[in-house]
Amino acid sequence: MHTAFPAPRLSRQVTASLLLLLSAGLAVLPACASAERAEAGAGAPAKDQAVTTPAQSATPAPKADVQNSGDPIVAMGYSLRWIGFAPNPSGARLVNLVSVGNDLLVADDNRGGLALISASSGEVRWARSLASSSTKFMNHFLASGGLVSVTGSSASLLNIDTGLDVFGQTTGRPIRQQMSRLPATPPLLQDGRIVYATFDGHIVGQALGTGLKLWESRVTGGITTAPIAMGPNVIGVLSDSGNVAIIETATGTSLRTASIFAGSEGPMASAGDTLFIASRDQSVYAIGVRDGLRWRVRTDRELRDGLAYHDGRVYVSVPGVGLAALDAATGNRIWAAQGVDGTVIGIRAGTLIVWNGSTITSVDADGAVIDRRELGSALKVRTDSFVDGSLYISDDAGQIRKYSPR
Repeated sequence: MHTAFPAPRLSRQVTASLLLLLSAGLAVLPACASAERAEAGAGAPAKDQAVTTPAQSATPAPKADVQNSGDPIVAMGYSLRWIGFAPNPSGARLVNLVSVGNDLLVADDNRGGLALISASSGEVRWARSLASSSTKFMNHFLASGGLVSVTGSSASLLNIDTGLDVFGQTTGRPIRQQMSRLPATPPLLQDGRIVYATFDGHIVGQALGTGLKLWESRVTGGITTAPIAMGPNVIGVLSDSGNVAIIETATGTSLRTASIFAGSEGPMASAGDTLFIASRDQSVYAIGVRDGLRWRVRTDRELRDGLAYHDGRVYVSVPGVGLAALDAATGNRIWAAQGVDGTVIGIRAGTLIVWNGSTITSVDADGAVIDRRELGSALKVRTDSFVDGSLYISDDAGQIRKYSPR
């Protein structure tokens, strides 16, 4: 981030959609004094120099009677906790909002900016510029006593309290290890190793502290679907051409391979030693580490949404059918909620929360639709935990709202 952080501006598109609903009766975050102080010191930091802004507070949640006035998320059983902004220098666009644990969120933008935010209060603890405007952030996680931020070319270790680079004791230089290959998907942290996939089908394991490449594997076809953790030191990988690999990440050993007829548009899911895939070849698959293909459910259309697993059920959106609940052991359909599409992103008090990029829907455990709210395509909805987690709703301009289950 640059040192200057002017007050964020809401886009016309966002204002015309959800914010007309969410802002009804709610406080709007004003330009704060810390942002004004930051403007006075504008200037681009050097590449290896962190220039951080002072802490910035979020607007506290309105009173209960105000919350119930026109807010569609509150109407679905949530309480608004705070309204905050990720720093937004020169109109930068908020790209990712990642819950890294320990009551912390990491926000990054399309101009190389990074901010650490308190999940409980919405306070921006620090913000800085870490990369150039052409750099894409891939993932963030807590490790080695700090925050590790991974871009397409490197992984940087930052001081969690200040955002400053952690310097090597012997080199005196920032700890910023190069990636062996260009990651195509968000890297995973597996027992001190960064594991990621590439556009040309490589899967790479690197030591977090040294950057040493520990192993490398490969599948046929490029990889754009994010690999998924299946347990300690095990991941599931799917290529765009339908090649599946279940890999032990300590050594890169392949535990199971399989071939289906196409890749996936959305995220995969896992449960224990089973990998679940909603494929573009019009099928849902369950593939086990020990026994390979366990079941396949064919559908009439390409599957374009990701799937989710919880408590013995697999949830997948099937065009022409709706949101289907499948028995994870057999693939048999338990129910289908007609007219519901998207991916199940969480469960609140036993109720499924489904997001399709513009509409949020709640569905009960038997497949009945409880509520449906149009939020608009200018917003992103995330959860910090699949079961009874909080919802974070953000727009490109950096406004973030936290809602917690009531």
